[in-house]
Amino acid sequence: MNSNVWRRTTVILLILVPMLFAANVIQSFRFSAVERQIERDRSAIDAAIELNKRLIAGIAGLQSPARIRTVASEQLAMRPVAPGMMIHLSIGSGDNGR
Repeated sequence: MNSNVWRRTTVILLILVPMLFAANVIQSFRFSAVERQIERDRSAIDAAIELNKRLIAGIAGLQSPARIRTVASEQLAMRPVAPGMMIHLSIGSGDNGR
């Protein structure tokens, strides 16, 4: 009886140990693939962040008062308005200014 149990245990171990090694190898390959994908994703995220920084800097340059003044005068042929030519409007409470 004892030798029969020993034989069964040996056979099970002879089958189970290589299977566990194979499972370990497969899991290692899967882990490596996931690590590579994570690194690719991180690189893509870093590139997107750098692009966003450049775009934000470009927007800031486009919004600068000096640039707006240049576009208004050179491209749109606008000029400053004299104070006497300004009209100030005020919206009252409905009593026609009384």
